Amino acid sequence: DVIILFLLFVISPLIGLAVSQIRYDDFNEFYSYFGRQASSLRYDSFLAPLIIYFYYILIFLYGSILASSNLTEENFRKLSRTFIFSGLIVCIYSIYGLIFVRIYGYPDLVPSFIDARNTSPISEARPSGFSSEAGDLSFMLVWALFLLNFQKGLFNKFSKNLLNLIFISIMIMTLSTGLLALVFAFFIYICFWQRRFLVFFTSLIIALPAIYYILSDDLLRFVFYEKVLKAFEIMISGSEPSLSSAEIRGYHWFMGLELFKDNFIFGVGGGNSYFHLWRYDTWGMAELDGPKNIYIKMASELGVFGLGLLLLVYYSAFKFAFQLRKLDPNLASLVFISTLFFSIGIMALSTIYSLWMWVIFLLIIYRGRFELQEHTKSANN
Repeated sequence: DVIILFLLFVISPLIGLAVSQIRYDDFNEFYSYFGRQASSLRYDSFLAPLIIYFYYILIFLYGSILASSNLTEENFRKLSRTFIFSGLIVCIYSIYGLIFVRIYGYPDLVPSFIDARNTSPISEARPSGFSSEAGDLSFMLVWALFLLNFQKGLFNKFSKNLLNLIFISIMIMTLSTGLLALVFAFFIYICFWQRRFLVFFTSLIIALPAIYYILSDDLLRFVFYEKVLKAFEIMISGSEPSLSSAEIRGYHWFMGLELFKDNFIFGVGGGNSYFHLWRYDTWGMAELDGPKNIYIKMASELGVFGLGLLLLVYYSAFKFAFQLRKLDPNLASLVFISTLFFSIGIMALSTIYSLWMWVIFLLIIYRGRFELQEHTKSANN
């Protein structure tokens, strides 16, 4: 699996980058298309992909360190507590920002010279903590919930319930579409990992009248169509989008898929998609951004080669979960639901680059890998 990470994070971005540098020599058209908007170093056609590639290298090195680390249960619990306490601090600040900064005008505690947020409590009611987007905060709080609830005795009952209440409350306030990923992952976990098929059929019975009600109500049907289905419609057709976020998102998906079709095998290299979307921009809405979907972004930047490697990572993770099921049920459940959530949740991330998303996921996967290795050693002895 370390070899898979090496191919995914070191080799595949580099191959695509090399191929695109050979194939495309008209970056001057990119700058003329966007003009002064693309004048910063962030959009330097040589420097920007190299910086993104450096991030790829860091994630691989992080995975390599985990692979060689002594991830015992005690060490993993210490790391889990550290992450959970970090999440608690961010949540406390989010509550402070929402109530005292936004409502009562107290000072924002994040200094402007280190502020990387797209919004502050003054301009946005949705909490984002110290993240750039509310969706990023929601994504990270899910890991805190998983680490908290799939390890026994990490905190006493009162502390655990209080932390759950705080984390879930802040997550709900983010109004992030990533919450849907958590719901879907938990539903699959309950029905198929814990094999509570009664929950599946009960949910289905409840869902059918709910869907009927949504489709029969003009307002709900409009929201469902505009916020969900419209994005996929634009993605497939490439027709002119309106200014709604769903339609613009769908249009970026369309351009990303078109870029993928033209660079099917290796893509255009890590971090390079936003230099090429304009080629497919019929309606002048490309923006200085890549496809707003991690899978389409990976497809356009790493090609089927990179996507295939990602599927191998998922396969290894699910394999660990099933192998651990009798040895350590809690850890097996943590690995299983984490892989489910990760595979679904990254579709909801829309930040320009979200390589941070791998940090806790890889920690959980390598904890499972270490447990299997220890069991194999003890069995051989």
